[in-house]
Amino acid sequence: MKRTRNLLFVLMVGAGTVLQAQGRISAGVGYGRLMPLGGLAERFKSTEALSYRIGVEDQNSGRYLLQYRSFRFDRTNTQQLHFDSLQMNLDIESISLEYQRPVFGIDPYLDIRLGAGVSLQNWQFERAAFAGPDTSGVIVEAPAFEQEDWSWGAQLGAALTVRPLRFMQFGVATRYHFVVAELWPALRLQLENVSGLQFWDWQIFLEFSF
Repeated sequence: MKRTRNLLFVLMVGAGTVLQAQGRISAGVGYGRLMPLGGLAERFKSTEALSYRIGVEDQNSGRYLLQYRSFRFDRTNTQQLHFDSLQMNLDIESISLEYQRPVFGIDPYLDIRLGAGVSLQNWQFERAAFAGPDTSGVIVEAPAFEQEDWSWGAQLGAALTVRPLRFMQFGVATRYHFVVAELWPALRLQLENVSGLQFWDWQIFLEFSF
């Protein structure tokens, strides 16, 4: 609860900053799939997430996008893990601020934008206690383990937006995310260190302008 309050405070500060751009404002929701990359993909499979979005256009045809979402990786990649019954999860609450610039458009009906931004995450990794045989039949035991921290991140992506009505727009976006964080190794369980949380996401979104 405390970390949620902290993130909501940061979200309000970010929203105030974005709204100072004094351009056309839009708000909406997005839904997408997040696919882990690198060392994170050796522990988890993809997951899904709902996001809440506020966008403001500036006077140079650019756009600021503030986005909040909370998601969980809990589907373990049993094909990569040495012990396929191992239970663990990674919970992430994230706020991101992205600046987008158009590279192609048919005004006012659609545009393609490239974007780059920064993000702030509060994340918590949990691994359940484990006891079980390895491939040679030797019983391996490991206690439960937790990590929690705040971490900055960066993102790059692109978005296609369609505007069938002046006050409504929808589209699809894709982004690469890198979070400056580290998941510690567990040598007994043959879990390697994960240095940097990387994932890719595809997202559909719907926004209304006012």
